[in-house]
Amino acid sequence: MGFFDLQDCTAVMPFALWLQEKFDLRKSRWKYLRYRFAISCMCIVVIVPKIFLGYRDDIRLVLRGISELIFQANIALKVVIFVWNQDHFEQMLALLRKWFEKTFSNGYDSEPNKALLRCNRVNDLFAKIYFTYLAVVVNIFNIGPLIHSTFIYLTFDRENSTEPVELTTHMEQEFYGFDIRTNFLHYMGFTACSILAYFSAAYIMAVEAGFIYCSCKSCSQCFKSSSKWELEDIIAMHDDAYRCLELLDKNTTFASMVQVINCVLMWCLMGVYLTYNVNYSAVNVLVLFGLVTFETYARCLLGTEVSQKSFDVYQAVYNFTWHETPVPIQKNLLQVLQRAQKKVGLTMVGFCYSAYVVMKNCL
Repeated sequence: MGFFDLQDCTAVMPFALWLQEKFDLRKSRWKYLRYRFAISCMCIVVIVPKIFLGYRDDIRLVLRGISELIFQANIALKVVIFVWNQDHFEQMLALLRKWFEKTFSNGYDSEPNKALLRCNRVNDLFAKIYFTYLAVVVNIFNIGPLIHSTFIYLTFDRENSTEPVELTTHMEQEFYGFDIRTNFLHYMGFTACSILAYFSAAYIMAVEAGFIYCSCKSCSQCFKSSSKWELEDIIAMHDDAYRCLELLDKNTTFASMVQVINCVLMWCLMGVYLTYNVNYSAVNVLVLFGLVTFETYARCLLGTEVSQKSFDVYQAVYNFTWHETPVPIQKNLLQVLQRAQKKVGLTMVGFCYSAYVVMKNCL
């Protein structure tokens, strides 16, 4: 089968879990080893030098360096938060698997089951496409400055020039006293370390994006499908659906706050830098600018969708002819209605999901 084919249509977010497994975030005798290596690499190569070694004496370069620092710190913080709250993710995953098993226990021919299969295929395909997209972007990010600097170094007229050659670095930073802008050997060593750090960052972004997208879409489909089941099934699964969403929110609430705040800061800093620097070095800045904007917009859109789907359950129960049902069922429906009146969805440390709508409209 091809890379983009889904081998098991009834599995819960298989590709997202595979990415986590390869990152040693799941059951492994080397638990967290690759994760720790990637975070250490990002900190040693990018984050620590940017914080402690300073920048060149140019306010525009300082703004660029700080915005890149925010981008890298944003990636590292979100995956650290995910690992810290991994118990919530495992509980949510168990609920989703329980729901998948119940849904497919009666076969695959019913319309809700077919919808779930289609949703699962789309989720898996998106995760793989975004993974491929990040692989392409990180290669462009890495190769572009390397080719440009190599061309400058090979064509530089050393005999007639009074100024030293200036090579193009991937990011605006210093590197532990090495002369990474005029010494080609130092530059190549720095580039080798940087490429490792940037690939680590890209893989972390793929892990985080796959988790967020597949989790939100699965929860949305859970609410959507439950509104099409029989009354008994709606009552039985309603609490599980809300519990699943609550666990997802606990896992992502701090990461969402970090994402939105860092996006706003990067918009300001990168906007000022791009206003005065329309040249080759701006290409990498635009790549980072596009990535953080897309991820923030997607998170806003998914948060709004999940909240809307949860409200659809409330509408389905409210529009039901509950007064014609036996008294025990009426009591169960009352519990469902009371639970559904509580606002649910992805939040930012207590701020309601409407903040996502605001950000979506702004972006």
